[in-house]
Amino acid sequence: MPLRHGHKTDPLSYGLPGGWQKTPDSVIWRIEGQANAKLGIAAEALTGRAAILRGLSCERWCLIVRQFPADTSARYGDHPEGMPRDDQVFQAWDGLGFGEMEYHSPVLNTAQGPRTLHDEDQLWAFGGTAQTIAALAENLLAVDIRPLLPREK
Repeated sequence: MPLRHGHKTDPLSYGLPGGWQKTPDSVIWRIEGQANAKLGIAAEALTGRAAILRGLSCERWCLIVRQFPADTSARYGDHPEGMPRDDQVFQAWDGLGFGEMEYHSPVLNTAQGPRTLHDEDQLWAFGGTAQTIAALAENLLAVDIRPLLPREK
């Protein structure tokens, strides 16, 4: 997942910590469905895109990219119990045999603001060789995923 340059917000663990790794420009998490861990990331830290990389066969890969709004001035209502955070636009889960990535639309204060909200995201899926998928990730995410892929022969 690409991160905005210069942000100062770390991923928030929702209980059990996962095995994610944070670099200056990304968060990478190998989701295997067993960790029973969840993380949230603030709108301030995100570019508005996230991706899942999955092997299809020994020479084919799938890259699923989600593009979503990440409004740094908005409030978001989904956060861990007891945590006074209202900035968690994106969350990822690993456990119970599956993984997921989700984004949230902002909450509305109907007493002081609009009573409707138009919100949409895009989901793209690409298949190809490791080299093709790495090039797509670089163009769409500005993240080098080549270390996550096997070297081509």
